[in-house]
Amino acid sequence: MMQSARVSCLAVHRVGNPTRQEALLLSDRSASVSPAVEKLILEGYLHGICDSKRQYQFIHPIHLQHNVLYALSRQFFRAEVDFLTLSRQIAQHLYQQSQHPKISEGDVLVILFEGLGDTGEERGIGIFKAEVRDEFLTIIDQQGVLDLAHASGINPRLIDKGALLLESSPTVYALDRFGKESQFWVEAFLQALRVPDSQSSSKLLTEVIAELADTLPDPQQQQQFKDDVLGLCESQEAVSIATMSEVVEKFVPRQTLQDKLDHAAESYGFALDTTQAVPTQAVQKRLQRQWSRIGIGQGISILLPSDLHFIGVEQQELANGELTFLLRVERK
Repeated sequence: MMQSARVSCLAVHRVGNPTRQEALLLSDRSASVSPAVEKLILEGYLHGICDSKRQYQFIHPIHLQHNVLYALSRQFFRAEVDFLTLSRQIAQHLYQQSQHPKISEGDVLVILFEGLGDTGEERGIGIFKAEVRDEFLTIIDQQGVLDLAHASGINPRLIDKGALLLESSPTVYALDRFGKESQFWVEAFLQALRVPDSQSSSKLLTEVIAELADTLPDPQQQQQFKDDVLGLCESQEAVSIATMSEVVEKFVPRQTLQDKLDHAAESYGFALDTTQAVPTQAVQKRLQRQWSRIGIGQGISILLPSDLHFIGVEQQELANGELTFLLRVERK
């Protein structure tokens, strides 16, 4: 992605929060970029945003061409608008979306990157908003006397909000360091959904399966559910969510499973692809750690060593109100 990358153009604008009557300040020209500044941008902003875990996909409920940022970027890549015009339109769109009271004023850097991709022929538009200024000390040489002075500036290695729009696809890399406070950057400004990677997909699947296992009231049925799921994981190196669903639906209603999957996908922030292959080793390890705790009824759970297999439990309530449990286990 970055071996032959270079900064072709850069424009800086200041975007405030209109709910606090803060201004939108648009530059009249592109900024100059020295070799030292370009090096900082490439090593900080570009390196920091290019991560497979930060891949998103532009979306729109009607048609992708109605997604504002995607449409603006296509106009530029087709040479219908110049770079400065594009950067001003991006800043205006960001200003219109900055309606949340927790959104801070910040300087927005719009950068045209060239030389991206494996072939070095890809172009990309970087959008980086700096909301926090770092305080630091600088050394001043005054006629042989070294003095300390205070300064503040932007740290490109610490991205507050960032995005990289690619010319060749509707893929966008995105990062919001303060996303838990306000998700407007991805949801409103970019209008994008996260592209699930194998790690996040396996974690999602694990959480859904573990939750469903806990809903089964019968300990023996619960154990059979776990055995069938782990058996599928052991028999295949990778499994799709659709294939795993066939096993799960033997124990829980299909709608219950679908509701759990939809809710989990929403919380993870991506569109769920039920045909995507998920590595079973990661799922199996996560489930085995969680399922070492065995529910035996009456809200009671026990921790079972990994070398033992749970067969079943019998419980009996005595006349004096005491409960007895008879556990049946076998060595694996």
